[in-house]
Amino acid sequence: MARKEMGFTLMEILVALAVVAISLAAAVRLAGHKVEGTTTLRDKTLTHWVGMNLLMSARINSGQTVAENSGSTAMGGHEWPWEREINETEDSAVKRMEVRVGGEQTLARLTGYILHDDTVKQ
Repeated sequence: MARKEMGFTLMEILVALAVVAISLAAAVRLAGHKVEGTTTLRDKTLTHWVGMNLLMSARINSGQTVAENSGSTAMGGHEWPWEREINETEDSAVKRMEVRVGGEQTLARLTGYILHDDTVKQ
């Protein structure tokens, strides 16, 4: 009787390589989604901070006219375009302010209320 050789067959090696290749492809795809999710979270956080700064600025300067209804603010190494809308409320001393940050794709939308001196025109 001939001695049986020990080792893997070509088919076993090909199946093992296919399993490894599929696993690596899934791992790379998952890493890509994680990076994309982290970037989106960073952008949403920064645009929220820009919006909060605009609301606080309007509250601090409540007696002054808000001249700009759109613009851009630098934060986190990026320029964030924003739009601001101030509307009347039922109480003449209170104004409603809505801020949208992020350009065409709004990443943050904030609403706040500011006290307003009626003697100052907007």
